[in-house]
Amino acid sequence: MLQCYFYEVPSWTWCYPFYYAPFASDFKCLSQFNISFTVDKPLRPFDQLMAVLPPQKNVLSCALPKCYSKLIGCEESKIQMSHPTEFEIDPDGRRFLSQGIAKLPFIDKELLLSATKMVEKDLTEDEMARNNARQERIFLRNSQSLANTAAFVATISDNAQKKLWIDTSEIGGWFSPDEKEVESSALRKNKVQHAWSWIRDPHMTVSAMFFNPEAVKPISRLLDNVIVPDKTITEADIRKRPMWHTYPGPRPRRPHVTHKPDTHWKASSPATPREEHKLAGEGWLGRGKGSAAATAETRQIGPSGYGRGSQGADMAQRQSRGSRFDGGDEW
Repeated sequence: MLQCYFYEVPSWTWCYPFYYAPFASDFKCLSQFNISFTVDKPLRPFDQLMAVLPPQKNVLSCALPKCYSKLIGCEESKIQMSHPTEFEIDPDGRRFLSQGIAKLPFIDKELLLSATKMVEKDLTEDEMARNNARQERIFLRNSQSLANTAAFVATISDNAQKKLWIDTSEIGGWFSPDEKEVESSALRKNKVQHAWSWIRDPHMTVSAMFFNPEAVKPISRLLDNVIVPDKTITEADIRKRPMWHTYPGPRPRRPHVTHKPDTHWKASSPATPREEHKLAGEGWLGRGKGSAAATAETRQIGPSGYGRGSQGADMAQRQSRGSRFDGGDEW
């Protein structure tokens, strides 16, 4: 995977024929295996689309010719079994079904190519051109500064079959004019001078062939004048323990130690009256552990039908405490 991103594709036909990926901890003793890939070419555009697109007709009709889309819907086709309309989805412990693993059958490359080869004769000239691998192209607007390079401005006869270096810091590589596709760009042929010239329309686009820069193997090294800090963690500080799925039996539990705080007993004394400070409109419902008791005290209804409010609840609390400690005398 890293080689595909940082260097080049090692093999276009290699695939991982399993539905589930292994654990990273299972990658052991890999140095004893000789891993090699076969250098080959990718599939043609229509063959690649046949291998990845779903069998819905509205999707196939937009991307593939009719002769190719009929192969999936035909019951007598060799590849009809590779495009089922019903398949199993394993949630794999995920919350949503769309995050599960779709267990679709794996595509047989040889079977796919043998089926598409039978319908290639029905392709039109334009469709045959689309089904071939061509040189990459880049499209720019006339108003961009990069469109003023020699690959777009100079005559085709002077720069044909030449690679012109891109003199810009935004993109690297080469441009080259393409005489076959130049009619679709903003370059038009002058009948008098028999040369390609500009049509100055800022909304039109110009195109040219694009070539990637030559691949250079990167050198992994530190930059000059880099100060490497001292190591603060050594191998002795790392404690190795087996992974949870490699235990032969149930995973051993860690001993649970409960630390109870020291309790200091004191003589009981009358508690301070409960006070609350609230902003206007917030209500007087208590919060925390005593919220239920505070709510019950706050919602006591007096003889007149009105709630006592906070002051009434505090007075009732003082009276109950006074009767408890002072023999029932009022405060």
